[in-house]
Parts: sequence; structure tokens; C-alpha cells
Amino acid sequence: MIELQLLWAWMHARLGKNRGTEDDGDEGSDAGFTTLEWVAIAGVVIVAAIVIATILMNEAKTGANNVKVQ
Repeated sequence: MIELQLLWAWMHARLGKNRGTEDDGDEGSDAGFTTLEWVAIAGVVIVAAIVIATILMNEAKTGANNVKVQ
């Protein structure tokens, strides 16, 4: 959870920094994310989804193994 909060804060800080550069008079600056940043964010989200899915699967397997059938 801490990692996701850190990612969220970083994204907001980065967006604020990018939006703030528009008023600096630099006409060539891009206010959006670069491709590398999008790939990095997608990678973090995919890894987080895999970790969460693994934890849920392990809990489901543990719960299923504790069910008495006879």
C-alpha cells in the first residue's frame, strides 16, 4: 500500500512540475508524460497486480485446503 501511495504522490508531483513548465516561456516543452514514464508506470501497475493476485490466490488455496470434505 505504501508503494502505491508513493507512486500516486510521485505522479501528482510530476504532473504539477510538467504543468508548471508551460508558463516558463519554453515553447518546446511537453506538458505530458514521455513514453518511458508511461512504460515505467505501466510496469509498476502490472507488478502490483501480479503481487496482489498471487496473495489472493495463496489465500484462496489455503482456505480451500482447510475445507473438510468428509
